[in-house]
Amino acid sequence: MHNCFPMRRCSLFLLPALLVLTTCLLSAQNCGPCNITITPNPSVDAMCDPVLNVTMVLDESGSIVGNGPGAANIADAVRTGALTFLNQLVGSAIYVRIVEFNSKARASVPYTLVTSASVQSGGAFHRYLFGDTGSSPSDDRYDPEDYTGSHIFTNWEAAMQKSHDGGAGDLLVFFTDGNPTSRCMNSSCSNFETKTPLCVALAEGEAAAEIIKASGTRIVGIGYPNEVLVECNMSAVSGPNKFQLGENILTEADYMEVTSNDQLINAFDIIGVALVVPCVISSEGTTEETTICGGETIQLEVNAGQSDPNWRYKWNDPSGSTSKAITVNPTSTTTYRVTVTDAGTSCSQVCSFQVLTEYCCEAPELSCP
Repeated sequence: MHNCFPMRRCSLFLLPALLVLTTCLLSAQNCGPCNITITPNPSVDAMCDPVLNVTMVLDESGSIVGNGPGAANIADAVRTGALTFLNQLVGSAIYVRIVEFNSKARASVPYTLVTSASVQSGGAFHRYLFGDTGSSPSDDRYDPEDYTGSHIFTNWEAAMQKSHDGGAGDLLVFFTDGNPTSRCMNSSCSNFETKTPLCVALAEGEAAAEIIKASGTRIVGIGYPNEVLVECNMSAVSGPNKFQLGENILTEADYMEVTSNDQLINAFDIIGVALVVPCVISSEGTTEETTICGGETIQLEVNAGQSDPNWRYKWNDPSGSTSKAITVNPTSTTTYRVTVTDAGTSCSQVCSFQVLTEYCCEAPELSCP
């Protein structure tokens, strides 16, 4: 292989027993032995645009259920992680659709507003993740257990193509547990090749991802090396920055690498939390409103999914507090509002919380002579 650094894009073609790299142009980051281009990843600002469309892409290849050397069955962890992500979005103005893939890809759940009903038993998302696991594959449920033969391979290109076909939205969350091993052989990917050489399959997946990112969609990757997954390959379809604790996955880090089921579930949770715009929660754990005795004290706090140091707070309490939390003791029903502004973008959200008051009478103390 002939290495060219730095490069913008390199064409790959196969000769017998030789992979030749040609047409090297300048100015982009590269990663790994395949010399795949890493293109810029757009950001998502949940503060500026709380009404978001999110595509969740789930790997349904054979290694998810333990097929392949060293692979373990992680299907239930994937289901739990995906549901954890969705639960974080309940009550938001976020629409999610689900694309699944192995050797091919399928759009399984259309864009659907995430509500408590949709994530509970019988709801669209819960039904897909935990529905009937009959003996034949189905496009409308997560069932890696049911795919066999040529359908168990991992086609990143198909996943990206299917996501783009329906409009990938503002954010694409891409989960996989292994390197790409398959590619599309026509534009619709109705025909596919299996056991594709890694660098060829990865190049096709990156090219499809590049189209998505060029349309303004951010791609966030979750890589779980259940079988074999080169960390660098995740960056090819998302971006160069591996997530570090405390970073914003929507603006700073591009992908996460996990090594256990618990970490996988937590990774889904972190992304869901990052999408939550600020709201107010009381010290009692309630949101929107609570009832106290008139004159009692209660704390109200901005409960942001992922608080940003650039955020500024302005409450409507008598002192015009500018802290993240305030303590109040109203004697009558009062609605408290806080404006949260991102100093970097000037975007803001207004959150409100109503404290209802009631008259509370203490029982008199009785004493006997």
